[in-house]
Amino acid sequence: MKTRTAVLYSPGESIRVEEIMLDPPKEHEVQVKIVAAGVCHSDYHLVSGELPGYMPMALGHEGAGIVEEVGSAVTSVKPGDHVVLSFIPSCGTCYYCTRGHTNLCNMGASILMGTCQWSRLPTITLSIKQYSLAVACRRALARSSIVRRSNREAP
Repeated sequence: MKTRTAVLYSPGESIRVEEIMLDPPKEHEVQVKIVAAGVCHSDYHLVSGELPGYMPMALGHEGAGIVEEVGSAVTSVKPGDHVVLSFIPSCGTCYYCTRGHTNLCNMGASILMGTCQWSRLPTITLSIKQYSLAVACRRALARSSIVRRSNREAP
């Protein structure tokens, strides 16, 4: 399926919207139709060069939408569910997660190290070096660990 996403090629340059091919979700992934995306100040810091990042980068990590398809191992959400996408992934089983401190989960630290594997932009025609959620797009793939069901009245 074709979709479009916002890409930053270099700090100080204009953000460009690029067309990509989105693969079907893999085993632990969720395909979400993005209906609302925020522009976080950290995205601005990437554009201005104040925050280093691996370029080119697909932008956006605050989003909400509707589940369109799920991978075979996903049980937490189903097609039609309204969801929000969490910037910091959490495993739900470690010391911190089981005590309600999901923001301290070691899995989430991978985002800040540029090794996050919790969302992906497969079969792209350009070489994306880093992305967190890449929700500045029409559709996104994300690991089920960062997808949370929301109120149906939300987007």
